[in-house]
Amino acid sequence: MNSFTYNNEVFNINDEIIIKNTQKRFIKYKMIDFIQQNNYYNLQLKDLEEPYDKFTNYKLYINKKIIIKKYISNNECKEVYCKKMQKKELVYTFHCDFCNISHKHNRLGKNDCKCTSSYSPYYKCGYILKTSEFDFENFNDYLFYNYKLLLKETLHNSTIEWYARFIKQFYLGILCNSYGKSVFPYLELNTIDTIKTHYSHEPKFNNLITTIRKFRSLMQTKELPYYSIQFKDEIDKLYTFYNNPFLNKKSTLNNLISSNNSISSNNSISSNNSISSNISNDSNYDSDSSGDSCIYHDQNNLESDSDESDIEIPDIKNASYITLDIEDHILEDLKKSQLNEIKSMIMKDSSNFLFYFKTVDRRNERLWITIQYYENYIWGISDTNLDSPHFMDYKQEIIEEQNRRITDCYYD
Repeated sequence: MNSFTYNNEVFNINDEIIIKNTQKRFIKYKMIDFIQQNNYYNLQLKDLEEPYDKFTNYKLYINKKIIIKKYISNNECKEVYCKKMQKKELVYTFHCDFCNISHKHNRLGKNDCKCTSSYSPYYKCGYILKTSEFDFENFNDYLFYNYKLLLKETLHNSTIEWYARFIKQFYLGILCNSYGKSVFPYLELNTIDTIKTHYSHEPKFNNLITTIRKFRSLMQTKELPYYSIQFKDEIDKLYTFYNNPFLNKKSTLNNLISSNNSISSNNSISSNNSISSNISNDSNYDSDSSGDSCIYHDQNNLESDSDESDIEIPDIKNASYITLDIEDHILEDLKKSQLNEIKSMIMKDSSNFLFYFKTVDRRNERLWITIQYYENYIWGISDTNLDSPHFMDYKQEIIEEQNRRITDCYYD
């Protein structure tokens, strides 16, 4: 008998296994042999963590819940499917088959392993988070996901969050008295005119204008990077609308309805027509109608229309006003003194809506976290995307500053 089954997993002689001990720590063994008894397996094991040959016997009781697993180490980054959850920001979570707990991340794609044990299959190479096409509740959420993917091609993560925040609040109806519910995702220049005319009193309306321009530009010049057969009909309608050569004319919607009856069934178009028919186009926005010039315009206006210069951070006089929205897995690595240090950094330079903080995690490994202002005295603390251009520029500035100090000391 060369194998046995425990907790629906087959174990063979010469398998490398890991067992969680009473201190809740995994230990790696090689199974040399085993003997089946009445209510347990007597395992003969070789300890693989010791530099010398150390053998031990282990009683694996059948009626007890012993955590024993085959040791697996992925040599490539595996894909895992995750779910979306809305906290203060969008979070991606999946239930780990190794830890038997849920891991949370703030981005899709390649992510580092968050398992506390180095024996996790994902520890060496991490994993690639993907969402199922059936994870989207509606077409607008599906478009929102694609919009963020397109923004990643030109913007750094901190800027993407601000573009995404306002476009989502618009189509959910949080901004502009629910106007976005009736027109999104079929947005004309007249949409911008309407917002300027009727909703300029709302805070951050310039940020909304900027993200709408960007959305229109990308829809006119790019294909959706994540195609879902679930929304095939809606995608075809979207392409038809944004490929219309009369998109930036007053009579866009009327022309489109007469040429494509399938679009006229959408309630958002009829509402947009009734609002925008009495508003003339602003010639200052003509650059928005062409693909390349529009993208160039948005990039040149990132600082003036939106992003850092328009982010209104309240003046903080007391650290007790500051709320830190910290992901659970990061909170475990931060001491109270470090939380106070982060609050002190916020108070010292409240104009800086995004900065980084370096510490070490429970495995004594270097950990970079991102501190970013959300709203209403709330700062979010999340993982740092080490490959983002913004963070790479930040690290380059640190290196240059260190070089300057070394040079100054040398000449002194």
